Amino acid sequence: MASTLTAGEAFADVLAGLHDTVADLAERVCRSGDPELLHDLRVAVRQARAVVRAGRRVLTPEARDRCRAELGRLADRTSLLRDLDVLLAGFDDLETEDAAALAAVRARLVRRRASARGALVRTLRSERFAALMAGWRRDLAVPGGGPDAVRSARRVAGRRIATAWKRVARAGRAIDDASPAEHFHTLRKRAKELRYLLDRLGGLTDPEARDALIEMLKRLQDVLGAHQDAVAQRALVREAADHAGAAAAGTELDRALAQRQAAARAGFADAWAELDGSRSRRLVAEVTGD
Repeated sequence: MASTLTAGEAFADVLAGLHDTVADLAERVCRSGDPELLHDLRVAVRQARAVVRAGRRVLTPEARDRCRAELGRLADRTSLLRDLDVLLAGFDDLETEDAAALAAVRARLVRRRASARGALVRTLRSERFAALMAGWRRDLAVPGGGPDAVRSARRVAGRRIATAWKRVARAGRAIDDASPAEHFHTLRKRAKELRYLLDRLGGLTDPEARDALIEMLKRLQDVLGAHQDAVAQRALVREAADHAGAAAAGTELDRALAQRQAAARAGFADAWAELDGSRSRRLVAEVTGD
């Protein structure tokens, strides 16, 4: 991405590419149940939402707000299927004393996954999704009319990344041993947003510092992702076990998943200490130009 671009040009270029990526992946997800395609779609949608949010003074306000809301709704529609994909991929690693009850729980999860996939396909083939994509291409894949649209893309990107970093720092530093799972999930969302901006706007900044910071974020995200996966899976397993009349098996499975959650939580301190250390702060300064 050329350093001479204006912010309006740079954001339009990024959002045009993401539009085409989402359109392609949406069609492929409708044709295939491959979990990797769903993962790629989720990432692209969330990257677009992060860039749209960062473009609050670059993009046209009405189009920005409308698209951001619709992207958030779309991202939410993908969550259940993704959680079920991850749970079922590792389900054979879970054990109970009652093999029949375990099979009944799995069967319930498989049926629920089929239902979740059907709902997502209907969303991706809906008029509402078509309207989102048409509005995105029309309003956001062209230079916007915000006050920062004519400013240096490098400078605007640096400021937006700096803001995202501050949100991560606030969320991470607020976590202690008594923090509920929701606080870890909030930090995870903030860290993802920063990562997405580095992925999509970081080409305007110092590439070596950007790549090093992304690697540090990946390690934190692995810990936070394992924690949130366990939280979501515990809820899914409890519901499936109750529906299958397998309460005892559900309790055993919940206990195993609770141990995974605790292990991820125990690994948080080291991962956060690395990201909040002096090296990461130096990298942020190099990326943002501060």
